[in-house]
Amino acid sequence: MGNLSRIEWEAANLRHHVALGDFGRAQASARLYAGLVAAEMRQVPRARAQQCLRTACELLEWARRNLCAARARLGGQLRQCAGALRYQPANPPRVTHTWKIHA
Repeated sequence: MGNLSRIEWEAANLRHHVALGDFGRAQASARLYAGLVAAEMRQVPRARAQQCLRTACELLEWARRNLCAARARLGGQLRQCAGALRYQPANPPRVTHTWKIHA
């Protein structure tokens, strides 16, 4: 597997982790992808390097935006859960027992 195919594979891997909302794996994949792109850019002609950089920047920006949106959604869900945990009815039902103890 050459560098280019490895870059494409890692790009697909990054997209997959972002789509799953797997923040940790997406971060690790983004770092690996950026390293592969940097290595590729040192080995190819300038025009190809610029194209590679532009593609990488677009993918990383897409990943950043999607992960920020996912984090915001999760934050909203957590706030809803916290609100539900604090919920107490205004008139709690009275507890009545339907059993009687005879001594």
